[in-house]
Amino acid sequence: MKALKDNKEYTINDEQKQRYLEEGYDVYSNDGNLLEYSPKKKIEYSKYAALEKENKSLKEENVKLKKAADPKVLEDNKALKDKLKAAEKELEESKKAGA
Repeated sequence: MKALKDNKEYTINDEQKQRYLEEGYDVYSNDGNLLEYSPKKKIEYSKYAALEKENKSLKEENVKLKKAADPKVLEDNKALKDKLKAAEKELEESKKAGA
């Protein structure tokens, strides 16, 4: 396995892996696949990757929900909001007139 940081590359074994990670090196397999990012990075890559995956999933869900929204339901919702505002205004005016 290899430890890489900046332009430095070291061939390491399992016993050395943790020490190199603590020194800020990322650890790769001999065939070049990332095994583990250094926890010294500003944001641990595992957390970043999880958030990136969640963000993508939420964006896809949002697009599906927007496409699935029934225009009639949206129109009815707006009409009901308008009626509610009018009723609240009427109630406020009646309170002022009764006071």
